[in-house]
Amino acid sequence: MTPRLLPCLLAASLCQLFPARGEDAADPADPAAWKGRVLSVSLTNELLEGGRYLRDLELLLAEADKAGLAALVFEIEIGGAADLETQARMLDLLVEAPSPSFAWIRSSATGPGALAALASETIYLAPNAIIGGAGLQRPPTKEGETDANYLRDLSILKARARSLASGNGHRPEVA
Repeated sequence: MTPRLLPCLLAASLCQLFPARGEDAADPADPAAWKGRVLSVSLTNELLEGGRYLRDLELLLAEADKAGLAALVFEIEIGGAADLETQARMLDLLVEAPSPSFAWIRSSATGPGALAALASETIYLAPNAIIGGAGLQRPPTKEGETDANYLRDLSILKARARSLASGNGHRPEVA
């Protein structure tokens, strides 16, 4: 499989490509057809598994950047928790995504999903959707014991959330 084919296959399976006004639908597997269109990318809990999914997302976003999209819409349905490294890698990819970028939350974006939404320029929520509760996967500790690394990582994550919020025009005090 050629390196250029992988993002095309990902687009065909993970994304929807919406035509510009007055145009016909295009084949999402053909990056040449992406110019001037809106690409919708589904972000789910699989993203938190790191590894291949994050690498595939990186390739897809690089191809989207070259293609000259009109916009990216991240359909976020992420909950749960993840370690700091996985969240940082995910956020780096989303922050560097071609703009403008929009977050669409149909039901919930909690934990890392809330941070993914903050990485977008504009956040849209369905009427009953929820967002919030960013945090880390806490390592097991003995009762009454405080893990200094966990507290440090949590502090880093909170600072990153405030930075994302203010950098994208969201209110940092609610991040």
